[in-house]
Amino acid sequence: MRVGLSSWSMQLHPNWDATENPDGMQLSAAEDGGELDLSSGIKECGKVTLLEMRQRIAELPGQWPEPESVSYGAFKGLRLGGNDDGLYMTWWFLACGPLLLRARYNGLPRCSESELQQIEAMLATIRCETQIL
Repeated sequence: MRVGLSSWSMQLHPNWDATENPDGMQLSAAEDGGELDLSSGIKECGKVTLLEMRQRIAELPGQWPEPESVSYGAFKGLRLGGNDDGLYMTWWFLACGPLLLRARYNGLPRCSESELQQIEAMLATIRCETQIL
C-alpha cells in the first residue's frame, strides 16, 4: 500500500501503520513502537538547495554529527542520527525540486537497526507527485 500526501508518496512496509495528521504523516512500527514523523513543504520559487537543508539541520535542538548525503530516486538530501534521551533518532532532509521532505525517526536503541532498515526500504520507494514539478 502506498501512503503519502498530495506532493509525495511511498510504499508502506507491512510492519508499519500510517496516520495522517495536520503536520504531515506519522508512521508507527507495529511490533517495537518506533515512530517516523514526516512533514513536507513546497518552496514558492526555485528548488530546495543543500544549503537550505543544512540551515534546517542547524536549527535542530542538541548536537548532532555531520550529516551524510543520501539519495532515494528523485529525492536527494542529508541524513544524520544519534542517541538522544535514551532513544535513537535519525533525521532526513530530502528535496525533490521545490519539495522539502523532513523525516524524523525515534525508537529504542535495541530496535533501531531493524526499524531503520525498514525505513530505508520505504524511502527507496518514495516519489515526488507530478502536480508540484
